[in-house]
Amino acid sequence: MTAPAPPASAMPHNILWIDPGLWSGVAVWQPATRYYVAWELQFKSLGAYLGQMPGGPGTWIGWERFTITQQTVKLAQTRPNAFEVIGMCAWIAHAKSWRVLPEQAPSERKAAPAVMLRRLGMHPGKQRDDDALSASSHLAVFLLNSGLMPADLAALV
Repeated sequence: MTAPAPPASAMPHNILWIDPGLWSGVAVWQPATRYYVAWELQFKSLGAYLGQMPGGPGTWIGWERFTITQQTVKLAQTRPNAFEVIGMCAWIAHAKSWRVLPEQAPSERKAAPAVMLRRLGMHPGKQRDDDALSASSHLAVFLLNSGLMPADLAALV
């Protein structure tokens, strides 16, 4: 079930979703213009990109939660790892007074599979890996659950 859309005065200018890791997926949505883009960046490039974004509450950022399990323990041993990416994103968000969105579990992206993203015009296309696809799926789930997905696009789901 989706939430009602917030009033226009409360709408963010940018919504970013990050799939953290050695390579991080980044998906960006601008509600006013419906501009969408997604790609994959390494740690320093992600920091540089976030660093050039405007400050203030008009930017919202979220990321996929990372938990160490038997399946993910190897991912936590690489440098930089998902925890370092999340820490960098959180620090930049704090320094720029961005709104930090609740983390999503990795499984939540399954609610927005690739076929749905194609219908919505939010499929990142071929990338190095599936990190941009993951970030896009998380972003679409957030937009749907928060009521920020435009009604004509939500009707395609």
